[in-house]
Amino acid sequence: MTTVAQSTSKQAGWSVPLAKLEGISLIDHLWNRLSGTYGGRWLKDFPDMQSIENWKGAWAEAFDEEGLTPHEVAEGLRACRRMYDWPPSVSEFIKACRPGLIPENAFHDAVAGMTARQRGEVGNWSHPAVYWAAVRVGRHDLLNCGYAVMQTRWERALSEELARSSWEPIPAPAKALPPPAVDERANAKAAEAIKEISNRAVAPDSARDPTRGARRVLAEQARKGGRRYSPAVVKLAQAAVDAMQSRGAQA
Repeated sequence: MTTVAQSTSKQAGWSVPLAKLEGISLIDHLWNRLSGTYGGRWLKDFPDMQSIENWKGAWAEAFDEEGLTPHEVAEGLRACRRMYDWPPSVSEFIKACRPGLIPENAFHDAVAGMTARQRGEVGNWSHPAVYWAAVRVGRHDLLNCGYAVMQTRWERALSEELARSSWEPIPAPAKALPPPAVDERANAKAAEAIKEISNRAVAPDSARDPTRGARRVLAEQARKGGRRYSPAVVKLAQAAVDAMQSRGAQA
């Protein structure tokens, strides 16, 4: 296996010699590992030391821009053995380091994360960019449209978010609003009115519908944006209407 000397790249985080790596830098160690993994397929692209130095500078710069960590690079090396028969380009290697940022994988992670937030949980996010891309496309569309429908919008949103150099922290989920307050006095009056209607339902026929009030309660409850009554009031109203219908059927 060909081994290289310490890198002279200006990408300080990746070019600093480390004692635990026997005095070579992270970028040199990566070059050696890729050389060992791919052998001649790797070495054929490096005819001289300058080409090696060019590679190290370009990859270290890309790692810095993407904010890769040594742990992610180690994961990428393991993934490359499964994903690529030929040496990866820098963009392919970065994808191997962060499989959660492959658009389709990230989409499904975003769906799971947004579903968790509906339950009041933060959700598991592989990267802040995935969360902010989900916010950008909108929770409703994300949760109600499949990847085939959302692919173009999602890939654009994710790409634009990943292009940022920094991201706001993922916020805690908003607390659900409390249910509207129940007007107990109004409900009590309505309950009394329903009881009276129920009593009238078994009285002799009259010129007007004795269950008119009960039907109004049920209609309001069923109407979108209508007045809300307590379950007890709705139950009494339904009982009054049912009693009248039963009496009519027996007549």
